[in-house]
Amino acid sequence: PPPAPPPPPAAASATPAAEGDAIGAMSLKAIREELQRRGVTTTGFFEKAEFVAALRLARETGDAPAAAPEAAADVVEGQTQRMPRNQAPASVGGMGGGMPGGG
Repeated sequence: PPPAPPPPPAAASATPAAEGDAIGAMSLKAIREELQRRGVTTTGFFEKAEFVAALRLARETGDAPAAAPEAAADVVEGQTQRMPRNQAPASVGGMGGGMPGGG
């Protein structure tokens, strides 16, 4: 009998451009979720292209890419705190309401 045909190429051997197109077709929510599962930080990402590039790199290398040095220097992480209610100082004008002009 003739030899068996070779098996079809695996999905992992897809060209980077084809994989990038597939990632670009994903919803941003799905890309974020996969990046989070892979442990990739997306702090400072703004454009979808940044998320796509990070996921492509994470899939190629199998781990979380290091943040770009210039991006890391520009990102400042902080913590949001709730302001206490009705704690206005007594020296605030005699009008109530909190808006300029009273009310």
